[in-house]
Amino acid sequence: MTEDVLQQEQPDDQPAKAEVDGSIWTRDRAADILARPLHPSTLVGSWCSVWADGQILELGLVVGEPDPGRRYLVQFYDGGSVEQMTPTHQEHFRVDDMDDWHFYDTQEEMVAAWFKHGLQ
Repeated sequence: MTEDVLQQEQPDDQPAKAEVDGSIWTRDRAADILARPLHPSTLVGSWCSVWADGQILELGLVVGEPDPGRRYLVQFYDGGSVEQMTPTHQEHFRVDDMDDWHFYDTQEEMVAAWFKHGLQ
């Protein structure tokens, strides 16, 4: 990263933005990822549900791939409806630890799976 990072004024309800080498970056990874089309060679941008013992434990969005094909960064959310999804935390996972997870192209598909399994 270069030293010519320019911080720009943002309203309180907008994520912080910075310009780096002519590109605009925000501090909201989920918004950045969701603005891009899905790419078939990565899980980045896919919504997910974490399962154990036949139960959905957490809902999330894959927001990064720090070690391509081996590790992913996932943003987790609290709440079971599209209107009530609140970000809680981010965590790295090895691909091998994601075998029992389900992945979805849209948030709506993920939430529908949540309600289909009776978790409200």
